[in-house]
Amino acid sequence: MTSTTPTSAPPLSLDELASEWIPTQTAAHYPAVHNFHEMLLLTEDLFRVNYWPGQALYRTWNPEFQYRTVDEAKLTIDRKIILAEAHQACAYEGRRRAQRGHLLMETATRMVFEENGVLRRLTLRNDGNVPCQHLIGFSLPGEAQSHEKGVVTCATQHDRRPDAIAYAVRTTFSSRSHASDPARGQPRPSSGSEGSPSSAIVSGGQGDADSPTLYGGDRKHNATYDPDLNRTMFNDTIVLQPGETRNVDIVLADAADAATARQKALAWLANFDRGYAESKSKWEARWANAFEDDPSHFSGCVPVLETDNEALRRIYYMSILTMVILFRTNMKLCKRFFITSGERDPGRVFLWDVSECATIVSLLEPVGTKELLRHLLRCDPHGGCVFNIHTGVQDGQWYAANDFSLFRLLYTYLAVTGDTPFLDESIAGLTVLQHLERLATNWKQLAHDDHPWLGDYGGIQNLLECVANYIHRVPSFNAANVWMHRKLAQLLVSRGESQRAQELLDEAERIKTAVLECYVPGEGVWTCIHKNGKRVIQRHCYDFAIVGYCLRDDLSPITRQEMIRFVHKELLTKNWMRAQSLQDVGATNSDRPDHGPYGAFAAWPAITAEALFLLGDPGSIGFLLSTVATTREGPYGQAHELVGPQRAGFEAEVRVASRVGCMRESFSGGSFAEIIVRSVFGFAPVPTQPLKLFDPKRDRGVFGTLHGLKVEGETMDIESRREGLLLALKEIQKGNHP
Repeated sequence: MTSTTPTSAPPLSLDELASEWIPTQTAAHYPAVHNFHEMLLLTEDLFRVNYWPGQALYRTWNPEFQYRTVDEAKLTIDRKIILAEAHQACAYEGRRRAQRGHLLMETATRMVFEENGVLRRLTLRNDGNVPCQHLIGFSLPGEAQSHEKGVVTCATQHDRRPDAIAYAVRTTFSSRSHASDPARGQPRPSSGSEGSPSSAIVSGGQGDADSPTLYGGDRKHNATYDPDLNRTMFNDTIVLQPGETRNVDIVLADAADAATARQKALAWLANFDRGYAESKSKWEARWANAFEDDPSHFSGCVPVLETDNEALRRIYYMSILTMVILFRTNMKLCKRFFITSGERDPGRVFLWDVSECATIVSLLEPVGTKELLRHLLRCDPHGGCVFNIHTGVQDGQWYAANDFSLFRLLYTYLAVTGDTPFLDESIAGLTVLQHLERLATNWKQLAHDDHPWLGDYGGIQNLLECVANYIHRVPSFNAANVWMHRKLAQLLVSRGESQRAQELLDEAERIKTAVLECYVPGEGVWTCIHKNGKRVIQRHCYDFAIVGYCLRDDLSPITRQEMIRFVHKELLTKNWMRAQSLQDVGATNSDRPDHGPYGAFAAWPAITAEALFLLGDPGSIGFLLSTVATTREGPYGQAHELVGPQRAGFEAEVRVASRVGCMRESFSGGSFAEIIVRSVFGFAPVPTQPLKLFDPKRDRGVFGTLHGLKVEGETMDIESRREGLLLALKEIQKGNHP
C-alpha cells in the first residue's frame, strides 16, 4: 500500500437526493419527515400530516394502513379542502403542491429539530396576469387566543393522549417575484421574512362571545368557536397581484399541557424563519458529519464515493441517507443508534434488518453498534425478532434468521473495528467468543434424527411470513450455518485453538453436504424439507442469495450458471425484482410486496446482486445499477412493489409499497451501500487478519473511488479501475477501540 492524499468530491446534498415530484394519485406511500426523534407522514391533501409522537404512528396496518395523528387542523381554500396533485420527498422536509386556475399552492412541512413540533409553510402565488382573490379557511382544535403581531393560537388537551397540542398561525405577504430554485426544478416561493403580517388575531371586546371578530392588518375576519366541538373556525380573504405570493406559517407544538404547548407554539412562530432554516441546516450538518472524521455526532464515518457513474452514486448516497433518516438520539438504552422504521413503537430494532447493513453500521456508528451488541447478547436468539433500544424489551415471534443475523453483525463489527479484545468480554455469563460459538451451533437444537445435519427453522411466521411452503429445513439458513462454522474456525485458529477449529470445519462439511443435496439439478433452485420429509421446490430469491454468499466456493460451475440463469429468467425485472418466482408452487398465495411474486423487500435486490457477482455473473453490477429507478421516490421503503399493466413481466413499473404493513422507510435500504462497499469495492475485512480486497483483479465495470475508509484506526482509499481494485493507505491514526 502506498500513501496518497487525493481530493474527493463531496457527498450528494440533501436537495440533490430529493425525490422527483410524484403524482399523488399514483403513489402508495406519501413522503415522511424525520428529525432524529420522531417522524411524520404527509397525507393526500395539501395540509394535514399523520403525527403521533412517542408511540406507534399506525393504528392498524393490515391490509392497509390506518394512521393516528394529533394534527386535527383543517385548511380550506375557497371553502374546499385541496388535494395535493404531486408530492416530493426531501430529508428535511416534505413538499406538496396543487394548482387551481392561476393560483399555485405549495406546502413545505418540516419538523422542529429534535423537538416535538411541526413547521408548515403554505405558499400561495398568483401565476396569472390579473389580480385574484381567495378565501383561506382554518378549523383548529381549541379556542382562539389573542396575541400580538397578527397571530392566532389555539390549544387544547388531546382527548386520546395525556398531552396537549397547540397551533399558532400567521400569514405574511411579499410582492417579490419567484426566483429560480434549481434544487426543486421550479420557481421557489419567497421566504416571506420581509413581508408584513396579515393574520387574524382575537380582538378583545370585539363581537360577542360565540362569534368573536378577528382582525388582521386593516381587514376584519369572522371567527366562530364551537364549544361542543371545541374548535375555532376563521377565514382570511387575500388578494394577490400578478406574481405576488403569500405565505401562511403554521406551527404545531406537542407538550404535557395546553399552556406549555401554546408557549412553545408561540415561541416557534415568533422565530419561525430561524427555526425553519435551522431544521434544514442542522439536518445538513448531521448528513455531512456521516462522512467526516469528526465524532461530534456519529462515532465513526462512512467513505465518500467519487464516481462519474450517476446511478452508482445516487444508489450509494440514497442508501446511506435511508439509514441516517432512521437514526435516533432520544432512546434510553442505545442513545445514538438506528431504528428499523419510524411508524412502529419507538426504539424497535429488527435483528435481521440491522445485520443486512452490518458493515456500514460498524463504520458509521461503532460505539452504538457495540452498545447494541452488548444488549443483544443478553437476549434469547431463539426468542423475539425485535429488540427495543428504548425499553430493553425483546419481542415478536422468533425469526429463523436470528442466529445468523446476530453472528454476522458481531463478526462484521469485529472485522471492521479490529476490536478483538471484545471477544474476551463477559456478557451474561459467557465471553463474546463463546456467544459466537453458541450462535454458530444453535442449529443443533433444531435438528432431528431423520436429518441430523439440517436445522428445522420452523413455520411460516418464523421465516418469510407469507410463503407458506418455505418452512422447516430451508437451504438458506443451513448454508449460513456452514459459513458461521468456517468464520468461527478462522477466529479460533488465530487464537491457537486449532483442535476446536477443526471440529467446526468437519461439522461444516457435513452440513454443506446435506445442503447441496437440496439442489435441483438443471433448475438453479433448491428444495426445502418439510416435517413429513417431503421435499418441496422453492423458487425464491433468498435461497439463491444466501447459498450464493455462504457456499460460493462449494458450488460447481454448472450449478452456478444454472442459479444465475434462474434469477435472470424468473426474478429480475427492468428496475427491480420479484422475491418469489411466478412459477413457484406458492406464488398465487403469497402476494405480499416484500417476499412474494410482485415485489421485493428492500435488501433482496442488493443481496441478490451480490450473490450474482460472487457467482461470476458479468451482469450483476448492471442489475444493481438498474434499480436506481426506485430512488425517484426518495429513501428506500420496506418493500418496492411491481405495478402496472406489465406487473407480471420484465417491464413492470415499480413503486414504494404500503400493502400489508410495508413501512415508508426501512433500515434495510442501507444494504445497497453495504453491497457497494463490500463487493463493488471489495472491502471484506477479516478479524485478526490484514485487510485484503475481495477479487481485486476483477473489472467491476464501474469506476470510482471510496475515500476515507477507516479501518482499525487506519484511513484508506479503494479505487475501482478497469484493471481491478487498488487499495491506498492515506494515514495512520491509531486510537482506542469503542
